[in-house]
Amino acid sequence: MLGALKDKASSAALKAAAKRYMQPYGVLHTLHIDSKAKRIEASVTLKGETEPTHIVFASYRLEKEAKGYGLYVGSVTVSKPWLEALAKRFVENKRWILPDEIGKIAIKII
Repeated sequence: MLGALKDKASSAALKAAAKRYMQPYGVLHTLHIDSKAKRIEASVTLKGETEPTHIVFASYRLEKEAKGYGLYVGSVTVSKPWLEALAKRFVENKRWILPDEIGKIAIKII
């Protein structure tokens, strides 16, 4: 129960920070973190699209690094097959440096 409350608060805080970074690409509608399962789910409407895209990042880990915060994603699934193919090639099993604003929040809560 306590873990679920923490994840709900974490999701809201991270969503608020991430919305600004999503603006050039679309609108972030939902973001849910399950820290026990190491899973992040998001729903976004990308610019030029009429239907939301659902994204799941699984087996993630977040680490403080010399130059920021590294996010590692073990697997990714996307509701649009063409976008999932891109995500599997460029996101899955890769390290991503997060913007400091998001990394500082994320490292404390997920």
